[in-house]
Amino acid sequence: MGGSSATPAKSERGRFWALLGLSVLASALLRLLYFWTVEGDLYLSSLPVDARAYHQKALRILSGELVAERAFYQDPLYPYFLSLLYGLAGPSPWAARALQMLLGVFSTGLVVTLGMRLGGLRVAALSALLYLATGLFYFYEGVLGKEALGIFLLLLGQIALFRAAATTQPRHWLLAGASMGLATLTRGNLLAMAPVFLVYVLCQRAWAPALRLRAGASYIVGFALLIAPATLHNLLAEDDLVLLTFQGGPNFYYGNGPRAKGGFQNPERVRLIPQYEELDFRQEALRRSGRESMSPSEVDRFWLREGLQAIATSILDVLGDA
Repeated sequence: MGGSSATPAKSERGRFWALLGLSVLASALLRLLYFWTVEGDLYLSSLPVDARAYHQKALRILSGELVAERAFYQDPLYPYFLSLLYGLAGPSPWAARALQMLLGVFSTGLVVTLGMRLGGLRVAALSALLYLATGLFYFYEGVLGKEALGIFLLLLGQIALFRAAATTQPRHWLLAGASMGLATLTRGNLLAMAPVFLVYVLCQRAWAPALRLRAGASYIVGFALLIAPATLHNLLAEDDLVLLTFQGGPNFYYGNGPRAKGGFQNPERVRLIPQYEELDFRQEALRRSGRESMSPSEVDRFWLREGLQAIATSILDVLGDA
């Protein structure tokens, strides 16, 4: 009886490892093909928009500018990651793209692993197929940008959370919090997910209250430790409490301002170029408010209020026309 029940489980593990190996191999081959086809592409070699900003920021960090003059406007981790690579391999954007495609290969393995945890072999296979068939991943891995690193870290964080959920040991929740904190440094809106996972921990009724509190505290400590350097940087740069970036309010206004019309539209006096966007948002906030100065957190809140006001005005206009 024991042998017959063990055989299916062993067989499924074998199929999982076969699926994992084939998916990673297919991912590597597809990325090599893409990398070969875009070599010498004018758009990529010219370092467009955000890519140029990341490249220049990485060079400044490499030259010793660990703390900038201003608080972070863009998510902070990728330029430091890029500067580390430049320090090892030289300031070569093509080396960075190659590493990002390698991260894409690793992410394929993480997608398969996560799919297996969520729903078994069929879900893992479907997840791998969808990931391999999504051309946007290849494109973003081929330009300098945070997407490849962010996806890899987010997948890693999700797997760490699943591992922690199977145990009450604080070290696993500390690692899960740290993993999600690291991912949040590439995508600030993941801050909204931090309390969601904490609520999940605290609602585990099968665990004793003391165990839930220890697991939740470990998760918070791990998360806070990883985002703390960004917060400290912002304090040193502008003496202002900004957890990660002050881009949240401007981003909210992008999608909800009066010119958005259901899509992405920038304010008239804001240039969509990273070197100018932050300054333009500051200057436009000062112009509209009539103030002489604003801290980064005040700029953030100003554009959040502007976006909320635009939403309220739109609702009232619709109700007035009804």
